[in-house]
Amino acid sequence: MLKYFRSPVQLEKESIFLAMQKASKFAKGNVLDVGCGEKPYAHLFAGKITSYLGTDIDLGNSKHVDICADSLTLPIKTSSVDTVVSNQVIEHVKSPEVFLKEITRILRPGGTLIITAPQLWCLHEKPHDYYRFTRYALELLCVTNRLQVISLEERYGAFAAIAQMFALMVYLPNSQKRWRTHLSRLLFGPVQIIGFVLDKMFFNPDLTLGYVLVAKKSVQ
Repeated sequence: MLKYFRSPVQLEKESIFLAMQKASKFAKGNVLDVGCGEKPYAHLFAGKITSYLGTDIDLGNSKHVDICADSLTLPIKTSSVDTVVSNQVIEHVKSPEVFLKEITRILRPGGTLIITAPQLWCLHEKPHDYYRFTRYALELLCVTNRLQVISLEERYGAFAAIAQMFALMVYLPNSQKRWRTHLSRLLFGPVQIIGFVLDKMFFNPDLTLGYVLVAKKSVQ
């Protein structure tokens, strides 16, 4: 339980990790991580794939980035990738439609997309924070790009989402002073624990931190 006191975004972090851990079983062949950052989930694919490369427009993570590229114009051959992974990137692209179209282009027929997207989160990476997604928006993006939805699951429900937002809002205004940061832990720690427990007891999918989508490109 100490983890909920250490990080004010523990619920978000573990929801993405658990989602990617579960979705990794769908990965195969050569994997391209679009918007890879530091490739925090690459280890989850070990033993299931043949290669793991990452693209990113931000070279601040250059030691992890294999290809510097805009995710809307990927310098990748058409139908050359078995699996595309993208975590919490789609909200930062100016055109999600083009983003999904480009991913579909580079996927082989029968290739797999694994993507996480937020439904509820505060502004971040400003000013490049443009969208939030419902499950229906993700389904629509798939339909228009010949992607068949294999799995679309919430990353926690309403109580965890509310608790996570409370924890983050308590932490942010107190993060500049060390003593206030420590004091804020006395609030955001218990709230995240309570939110986690209530979410298990009274799961409500209509409000969620976000989704993990697994989709497959049509073979036709």
